[in-house]
Amino acid sequence: MSLSMGGLYVMTAQPLEVESLFRVDFNLPGFDHLFKIPGKVIWIKVAKDVNGPPGMGIKFLEVPESDKRTLLQYIAASQVTQQEF
Repeated sequence: MSLSMGGLYVMTAQPLEVESLFRVDFNLPGFDHLFKIPGKVIWIKVAKDVNGPPGMGIKFLEVPESDKRTLLQYIAASQVTQQEF
């Protein structure tokens, strides 16, 4: 999974169709919180693509303020960890 404030990428061999609407439920390492955010598939990558693993790009539609703060904390901590290596 690749995460940003605007959405996420989920590796899957069976992506949903572009424009599919659904609720994304996920946890983040180190946080005791279940995110439940409405999302929309905005692009897909199929198995035959050469530019990485198959999956789908999901745009978050409405992120509650409390979830935004937690996402910012996680992303900031992840960037620091990645820069240390």
